[in-house]
Amino acid sequence: MAILEDKQNCLWLGTFGKGLIKFGLSDKSFVHFGHNPLNSNSLSGNDVISLCEDSSGIIWAGTHLGEGITKLEMSKVN
Repeated sequence: MAILEDKQNCLWLGTFGKGLIKFGLSDKSFVHFGHNPLNSNSLSGNDVISLCEDSSGIIWAGTHLGEGITKLEMSKVN
């Protein structure tokens, strides 16, 4: 499992098999992101093993076993 608190006061929880969960600490909201083979813009895999936020506020989610990395831009995810 990977955990990240971003600059916007949200917790990102990367799971093994269940994708990515964004939890808004201020409004107690949940958003789930998962891999959808029919949507090329979805998470690249459901086994999220690493999370990072860069200086531009973009969240990067690394997945297991060559599934790749997903770029989540906060302005497009909120």
